[in-house]
Amino acid sequence: MKKKLYFSLRYSFISKVLMLTGILWLSAFTLVNAQQTKTVKGIVYDENNATLPGATVMEKGTTNGTLTDIDGKFTLQVSATATTLEISFIGMVTQEVAVTSELIKVTLVTAATNLDQVVVVGYGTKKKSLVTGSISSVKSKDLQATASSRADQAIQGKVSGVMVLPTSGSPGAGSKIRIRGTNSNSNSNPLYIVDGMKTGDINNIDPGDIESMEVLKDAASSAIYGTEGANGVILITTKSGRSGKGVVNYDFQCGSQSVGSDMEMMDASLYKQWMTESGMETKDRFGANTDWLSETFQTAPMQKHHLSFSGGNDKTVYMVSGSYLTQDGIVGGDKANYNRYTSRINLKSDVKKWLEVGGNFSYSHSNQKNVGQDDEYRSLVNSALLIDPFTPVTYSGTPEHVQSLLNEGKVILKDESGNYFGLTENVSGEMANPLAVLTTYHNTTEQDKLMGTGYATIKPFKGFTFTSRIGIDLTYQKQHIWSPLYYFSTENQNGTTNVTDNLNKYNTWLWENFATYSKDFGDHSFSVMAGYSAQEYNGPVYTLDSAPMVAEGDPYAYQGATTSDLYDRTGGTPTQNTMASMFGRLSYSYMGKYLLEGSVRRDGA
Repeated sequence: MKKKLYFSLRYSFISKVLMLTGILWLSAFTLVNAQQTKTVKGIVYDENNATLPGATVMEKGTTNGTLTDIDGKFTLQVSATATTLEISFIGMVTQEVAVTSELIKVTLVTAATNLDQVVVVGYGTKKKSLVTGSISSVKSKDLQATASSRADQAIQGKVSGVMVLPTSGSPGAGSKIRIRGTNSNSNSNPLYIVDGMKTGDINNIDPGDIESMEVLKDAASSAIYGTEGANGVILITTKSGRSGKGVVNYDFQCGSQSVGSDMEMMDASLYKQWMTESGMETKDRFGANTDWLSETFQTAPMQKHHLSFSGGNDKTVYMVSGSYLTQDGIVGGDKANYNRYTSRINLKSDVKKWLEVGGNFSYSHSNQKNVGQDDEYRSLVNSALLIDPFTPVTYSGTPEHVQSLLNEGKVILKDESGNYFGLTENVSGEMANPLAVLTTYHNTTEQDKLMGTGYATIKPFKGFTFTSRIGIDLTYQKQHIWSPLYYFSTENQNGTTNVTDNLNKYNTWLWENFATYSKDFGDHSFSVMAGYSAQEYNGPVYTLDSAPMVAEGDPYAYQGATTSDLYDRTGGTPTQNTMASMFGRLSYSYMGKYLLEGSVRRDGA
């Protein structure tokens, strides 16, 4: 006992000595460290003398830094030997200031290099500093920083005033682009122009082929395109080669997609409680507790490959590229798969000092499998949200109510293992087992698209250019659908197999001729452009329906493979639009500061 007491006293004494020593050492370290750093405070302004929040303040030559607060103020601990701070902000010139004990005040100015950028405008290019309208530009390096499979997705979040809204969660589905809100010009879609060619769809363009995208957002910038540009204009310029040694680029993207939110649905006990309190009876004969969202949604893979070759000499440059994209759906998996192949060739040649010719051509083929995700009543997601958890995904045998339906001649669907899919007994209407509904979809859309422009530009004397350009947009689209026999409920059943084919063949040609003359007189600069264009659009649509099929299955899903002529129907709607236009623009600049511009266009349709 004494030994233990002695040990305890000794241990306590040693602890106190060590603790006291540690406190003294820590105090000494704090004192030395305080002598090795100093505090710097300051405030950052912009050219208009407004405080600048979010500016970066760094101790030069180190990674030690901070950001200015909402009032543009900063406080930074720097080393005792620090002499210089670096202060920067996106789009402004970085400044270096000396470290002092007084409050540092810094004014950042806009980087002049941004104003020297050349942007594409209607029928020409301009320095950004001389643009009078509202134009936003997204360059190739900005597009490559985002893993996008579509050209419209590539500008999402990169341009102010532009909304990119997905039309569906299905792979390959397009996006709605709205420039400064919804408009009333028949529709709200902007006008797309790719290398000078008007088009209604840019899904055939791989983002890796794009050099720049300019968005004309207001009337001043888009007026040169008349009423067609009333909803804004998106100008896409694809890449071209550069003289010198050939360059090979390969880009590979691989990833997976999943549902962004984990929605919690009622389980069987909560659902039963809710039904009971609502005064409704429930049927729970199988002891199921199905989480339909987990059964419906899945993690889906996607991958994209892009390969390009570019190069040339002093007279001729080229760029050749190809890409492949494949993507499964988070609903439906490979039954909602999307595949796209694209190829492109861009050529440009200076035949003479005064003559340049070139062409930009692309071809794409896509195959999209569709499942019902957006239908208000029969979509898979809607059914997964509304069907009760008492219904099992499949039955282990053949329940009495299923056998009764079979005896009536109803077709109850089975899974790959031969088990009947569960039928809800608690939800009425068109809701059904989403996994059973998935097996009924045999809906594919194939599209082939050829688009391109060829041009010649002459420059007979200084300041004058004349361009003649002809473009084509040929699209062939086939939607193939066949429906099997099935029974889910009285409101949701199909008693006749049928085949439907929708054939769309769009073609547009556009011929444009325009001349530009520019001249400088001291501090005065002016440019005048005038042109004429003609275009024609043809869009016949054919619809073919036949039923019933001789047997279920893809080998029998074609027109003519039916057992009755009574259900065979054909239809079509031919469409033809033509338009001739005259347009012009006058631009004037004084000292590069005072700008005046006017545009005019007259369309005859």
